[in-house]
Amino acid sequence: MRAIRQLTDAAFAGRSPQFDRLYSTIARPSIPPQQLLRASLVQTLNTIRSERLLMEEIDYSILFRWFVGLGLDEPIWLPTTFLKNLDRLVEGDVAAAFFDAVRHRAAGAGLLSDGHLIVDGAQLEAWASLTSNRRTTRAIPTWISAASGAPTGRTRRRPIRMRSLYRKPTARKACEREAAEIMLLAGRRPRTLAADKNDDVASFVATLRAAGITPHVAQKARCTAIDGRTTRQPGYHRSQRKRKLVEQAVGWMKTVVVLRKLRHRGGELVDWMLTFTATAYNLVRVRTIGATC
Repeated sequence: MRAIRQLTDAAFAGRSPQFDRLYSTIARPSIPPQQLLRASLVQTLNTIRSERLLMEEIDYSILFRWFVGLGLDEPIWLPTTFLKNLDRLVEGDVAAAFFDAVRHRAAGAGLLSDGHLIVDGAQLEAWASLTSNRRTTRAIPTWISAASGAPTGRTRRRPIRMRSLYRKPTARKACEREAAEIMLLAGRRPRTLAADKNDDVASFVATLRAAGITPHVAQKARCTAIDGRTTRQPGYHRSQRKRKLVEQAVGWMKTVVVLRKLRHRGGELVDWMLTFTATAYNLVRVRTIGATC
């Protein structure tokens, strides 16, 4: 915790003007953004399920009080007050700035390399339930067969109350490829790119080669787009061994941070939490690698 506190202090340095704009000018005094971020780090790194439990843990633990920046005699915040102040961090896009600050520090320490890029995808369960209802006028299947998953064929066009999750959504298999192309268009130009067999598609491989990037994509058993130009290179087999390391980050988010099922609703808030969680993981990695160097 001491090492991570030092890293966060370095990441916050020079960002006082951005934090000053997040203070409320009405009602009660605002919680300092630095303390909000450190408290969120405590929740993330210690698998605390809710903000109410977080306030209890900070109130009880001297270590957590020191990490957040609270004195022994200072009163702890109410959970609703904490969440209300956290909303201003979401609106101020602080998570992205925090992520960039930690990444720049890691790059300055020589812990990053832009020569190789790994892409992978993961599914997170949304905060929704089959018991949540909404009114709709669309023509929808009246029910989904439990045996086959196919609709019964009858539809209704009159306003009805229905289950908002009348079918289980599935992520498209092209999402990983689209994300990789977005990162490449944003300016990332690695020499090689590793991906799993789902991305062994002729169009995606051709896009990478046209950009001057060697596709280190895992080969399918049949109809593969990866030929001997790539597989005969020793770097291809090395990148295939390293490719699975990206799954450790996702596994850490799902188990330690308990993001297997999201605790928040709304795309903006979920995006903020995922960015902040990735920053927390980077802090742990920078601390671990720095301690072994």
